Amino acid sequence: MGIAEKYQDIGQSLEQLGQLGKAKGDTVFNFNFNFERNEDQKNNLKELIDGNFTLCAYKGAKGSGAIPVWFTETYDNVFGILSVNYTPSYKVFIGALREVSGTTSLNVSKSSAEIGLGKGLAVDKYGNFSTLANKDPLSIALMNNRPNGTPPLTVGLSALVGGEYKPFCTFELKPGGTINMEPLETVLLFAAQTDLVSGSVNATTAAPGCTFPFGQGPTTFPLEMITGSLGMKSADGDASVKQTKSNENIATLLGN
Repeated sequence: MGIAEKYQDIGQSLEQLGQLGKAKGDTVFNFNFNFERNEDQKNNLKELIDGNFTLCAYKGAKGSGAIPVWFTETYDNVFGILSVNYTPSYKVFIGALREVSGTTSLNVSKSSAEIGLGKGLAVDKYGNFSTLANKDPLSIALMNNRPNGTPPLTVGLSALVGGEYKPFCTFELKPGGTINMEPLETVLLFAAQTDLVSGSVNATTAAPGCTFPFGQGPTTFPLEMITGSLGMKSADGDASVKQTKSNENIATLLGN
């Protein structure tokens, strides 16, 4: 079952944060496309389905290395409304970046329990996690307690979207090293004819789309497709939703 299938109801009331800053871990954010709003949007959905387009979403972290696709959603199971919920709840993961036929992808091998900002973990040579002090309230700290001479770890954070934790950033962590992983609450979306999936890594956007910030005011973002280009924009004139172009640098768009 896809993420959009789990969240077809956009009639719920979502409260405002009312302040700038990091997204709160108990707040539910939502973005949605209502393809029933007019004939243009109905035709846009038909074009997305017939053209085998995929919605690709990205979210980064300060200083992140390779940025994987956070999640993808195909349009063949969208029957009028595509609605996705996100909660700023995190897990730490250990994984590996692999290249097959010129395509780089992230494979997650182990994840921690849910962890909040301002907390920290250490990982030992067996891959076990233990508590680590962290004085930075905006980040999650991770220490590599594996012996010197062991290879660096590929690590990162996963965030809760559509009821599943999906990885959105990666870091290289050497033995004895510690990093502070600070999520960025800007989200990037585009719809493209692509074989990208969650965990795929690419440097630039494959189609026009949009960005918008979680945690800086509204908690719901009604969006719509732009007829002709199949780019994206706010459906209600929200100035925080910014249109993006093809072949733009993903890390730059996310504020990385």
